[in-house]
Amino acid sequence: MADATISTGGQLLDGILKGKVPRQVRMFAAQGLLPVSREDLLQLQVVLSADPDHDLAATAAASVAEVPEQYLVEWLRSSRVEALVLDLLVRIRNEEPIWMAVARSSQVSDETLRVLARNGSRLVQDVIITNQIRVMDCLEILEDLRSNPQVDQVVLR
Repeated sequence: MADATISTGGQLLDGILKGKVPRQVRMFAAQGLLPVSREDLLQLQVVLSADPDHDLAATAAASVAEVPEQYLVEWLRSSRVEALVLDLLVRIRNEEPIWMAVARSSQVSDETLRVLARNGSRLVQDVIITNQIRVMDCLEILEDLRSNPQVDQVVLR
């Protein structure tokens, strides 16, 4: 490894984001072959799904696609998942329960909420609109909801 002090999932994630982790180690993470916690590994795989190396990104995205939906929802509810990871996750997985859990996260960025508002189902829209403080802080979310072809009239009111 390029940096012998990288031993935890958090340090590894930081090293990946800074470009300090060799490709082979990133590929092991993408394949789920690193000895780190399942939560750390999942975070690494989500981040690696956006790696500039197409093969590595595809491997990571495929690994995340295989994670059971219920596990992802529980992980999102019980962990403090970073905004970047939430954003990338909705690009890989579009199941309604996952999107609802992302929309409920206190860490979700306005940009990710806007993507969910434009594309989410009625239940996802309901989760977004019930967080009125967040919507008032980013009024563009309302416009995104209006542009969603699935928008519910109750949500628009």
